[in-house]
Amino acid sequence: MTHSDHHRPGTTWLVTERTAPAWQAVLDTFECDRWYPLDDVVKVMRDAGQLANRTVENHLASASRRGWINRSKRLVRVIRPDLIQAQLEALR
Repeated sequence: MTHSDHHRPGTTWLVTERTAPAWQAVLDTFECDRWYPLDDVVKVMRDAGQLANRTVENHLASASRRGWINRSKRLVRVIRPDLIQAQLEALR
């Protein structure tokens, strides 16, 4: 990850100390390149991060725009776990 990628507007807020447990749960629970029901992903993130549903939905929309995940109808697929992991590691 380049310096500019880390500081691209809208990317850094996706993985903060508050939201990191939710994103870690995504990596731990869902396999890359498989489709999962949106409701399952929201529940995992909400429960792990103690986040509101709307917060999770906003994060998923932003992650989709940044190419971390794909969303189609009511399904979610992790396509770039490496980008999520890089943001998690940047917090450490």
